[in-house]
Amino acid sequence: MGVSRRGFLKTLSVIGTGTLAGGPSARASGTSPHGDRSNDMGVLVDVTKCIGCRRCEFACQEAAGFDPPDIESFEDKSVFSAQRRPVPRSHTVINRYANAEGGAPVYAKFNCLHCLDPSCYSACLVTAFSKRADGPMVYDASRSWAAAAA
Repeated sequence: MGVSRRGFLKTLSVIGTGTLAGGPSARASGTSPHGDRSNDMGVLVDVTKCIGCRRCEFACQEAAGFDPPDIESFEDKSVFSAQRRPVPRSHTVINRYANAEGGAPVYAKFNCLHCLDPSCYSACLVTAFSKRADGPMVYDASRSWAAAAA
């Protein structure tokens, strides 16, 4: 006799509850599949307060070790005429959107999240991405499709 859908789900929930309640886990054992995570940091951004100054773009480029242009160049608001996405030497970008309720425009920050298990790394067919031991994802433009075609 086969198992009904309800019986299968009931069994699955019991197994899941048992694993959560007393089963071994990386967190419980004090280890992580990603190595020592005790020095990890994050950035908390309140996007409702963003005024589109783009200083976070400058700071991101500087922190990543890139040679950013002068801070005054980030005052150029003409970049908001087109939607932008993060690129190899600019991991953070701000986009402007019209406010649906009228009034001041709304700004949205897009940035590389330097994920623990990044899908961009595993999905890249030309292995242009690499993950540094200290966390950040690194993109090698010389390995991209465009570089290979040139």
